[in-house]
Amino acid sequence: MKNHVRSGRFYRRHSPRPGERSFQVVIGQSDLWITVRADCATDMERLALDRVREARTQISNWVLLDPLFGTSLEPVSVPDHAPDLIRRMGRAASLMGVGPMAAVAGTVAAYAAETLSLESPDCLVENGGDSMLYSTCERVVALLPDPGRADALGLRLAPEAFPVSLCASSATFGHSLSFGRADLAVARAKDACLADAAATALCNMVSAPDDVGPVAGHASTLAPVGLEGVFLKCGDAIGIWGDMELASL
Repeated sequence: MKNHVRSGRFYRRHSPRPGERSFQVVIGQSDLWITVRADCATDMERLALDRVREARTQISNWVLLDPLFGTSLEPVSVPDHAPDLIRRMGRAASLMGVGPMAAVAGTVAAYAAETLSLESPDCLVENGGDSMLYSTCERVVALLPDPGRADALGLRLAPEAFPVSLCASSATFGHSLSFGRADLAVARAKDACLADAAATALCNMVSAPDDVGPVAGHASTLAPVGLEGVFLKCGDAIGIWGDMELASL
């Protein structure tokens, strides 16, 4: 199995800033695009591979013990003795009313980023549209409400916002499983597990443009559990709630 391959994902159009470099890590279904400082003495590719492999092994082993964890579209009970990564996925799924695997991509991104950021304070990890970001400077992250206009709109993040996670789900493009019809649901939170589960849950709730406003309103009720903001798009309707400073690209 090749661990480093070239991605055809249309949203990976960015280039690293001066003093940064990017690389890809692929293991199974996990396809991560990672940006770190170029002057890191550590072998960041190897460190990233090890962390992604560790995360995937923990999840795979737990699914062997509890197959429902890997297949359920609703929350499942996770015992206290489960690994921390599994408990984090279970908690996020329970809070958002979705299955644990709805949080898997964000969880793997965070698991890698938490370690890589110890070596590189600027560390951006994206896993299939779900990101965990550490940065010492302002960043603008492109939003993708329409694949044909991928660079039209972005989210501005001030240095004090980091670390932060942005996770996306869509019913009209990409590989996300969705029971709604939203073109895009983006969730912001400090916890990538929560952001990923929230993006799935909110995307499921949008079946038509008229749902965008009420679903954005519902998102505001999730602030007490850690949700910081959302961006929703369905057809011509856009809904925004929370700490979401939009920037034209």
